[in-house]
Amino acid sequence: MSYIFQQLNNIMTGILIVITVFAALFFLIIYRSRKKKRVSFDEDDTDYAEFDRKNVKDYIKIDEDGIKDDMISLENGKRFVGVLRCSGFEFYDEDYAVQAATCQSYYGFVSTINKPISYRQYSKPVDLENTIKIYQDVYQNVLAEYMAVRDELKDIASHLKETLKDLSDEDKGIYEKRIRELERQIEAYKFRLFHIKDEIRVVNKYSSGAVLPDPVETYVFEWQYDPMDFSTDLTQEEIYARAKQELNAKASSMIHALSNSHVKAVRCKTDELIEMFRFYSSPVSASRFKLKDIKNSSFFDDINTSNSLHDLQKQVVDQVALNSQMEYMKDIHENAQEAAKRALDSLQEVYRKAEEEENRLRQERENGNDSEVKSHPVKNNVGEQEKSTDSEDSNSYVTGESETEKLNNNSDIANMIKDSVSGQLLIEDE
Repeated sequence: MSYIFQQLNNIMTGILIVITVFAALFFLIIYRSRKKKRVSFDEDDTDYAEFDRKNVKDYIKIDEDGIKDDMISLENGKRFVGVLRCSGFEFYDEDYAVQAATCQSYYGFVSTINKPISYRQYSKPVDLENTIKIYQDVYQNVLAEYMAVRDELKDIASHLKETLKDLSDEDKGIYEKRIRELERQIEAYKFRLFHIKDEIRVVNKYSSGAVLPDPVETYVFEWQYDPMDFSTDLTQEEIYARAKQELNAKASSMIHALSNSHVKAVRCKTDELIEMFRFYSSPVSASRFKLKDIKNSSFFDDINTSNSLHDLQKQVVDQVALNSQMEYMKDIHENAQEAAKRALDSLQEVYRKAEEEENRLRQERENGNDSEVKSHPVKNNVGEQEKSTDSEDSNSYVTGESETEKLNNNSDIANMIKDSVSGQLLIEDE
């Protein structure tokens, strides 16, 4: 019997082991399948570029040039929004009486609300750039005064080295009193410089983001134009003036009610409203670029990635170069015209002189012929006269030939000058 029970026990043990192994494999398979499903869910391959993504400004229907005069214009000048910026106190650090009075006063503020308002809270980096600049200016002024006092003390010391023996006791007392006063001033300036430098270090620490962001609490209220509230339709200018009046009155009443609750509230100016809109629509660029950097530009275009500025600069440079080239060519043309005019005047002068020379030579030839025709009174000198006449004729012929050659040469020179001038004008016209 004991043998049978032992065999049964072994069989049951084997069955339990097999069941345990199968169960472990089952749970392992289920675990892996769930893990695969989770990984496939995390690795989403959706192409979000195909989505119709809109800018946040598309959901905020602000009119063009809609932030001015300490209010925001919406819905084509029919709805106007104002904002109060608030700062409170440590409520839970006060005693029970102050807490009760604050709550009671805040109930009064809530009772003044006759139209819906919004309470908006957000945080922004601490901007202490203007404060740092003020401290740096003060530091430079104190440093200049400190250096002036030191220079004066050095001048007195150098002067005393040379004239100490010649000074009277009274003068020595005056110099001693002045030196002590300068030493006190130097110590005072050293302390001020150390104190201001330490304050600048602390302000830089706060401004560098090492502290928590500055929380901003605001109340947003509005006024909307309803034609049913007026007997006649108002013009756009009248609507705008009425909106300013209504928002100013509402802001004054809210500020007074909040002051009773120990809450300091001020109306947000135009620059603050622009900065709020920038932090809401473009938080990254609003933190990187301060309002003063874009105040005189379009605050809707903090970062411009187009090359329009480069193209505009290139267009201006090309236009300036073209204008300079046209002015240069104009000057060349004017100079060429003046040169051509001078050349033509010179050519006309050459023609005139050539014509005068030709007339003179013709006149001389005519005079020579007339002298040959005259009769001789002495007959026995006929041979000599004929001889002299022949010699004169030969001389006249030679002279006429040389003068003719001279005239031809002058004509050739005139033609060459004319051709040269014509060619120069043709080249300059081309």
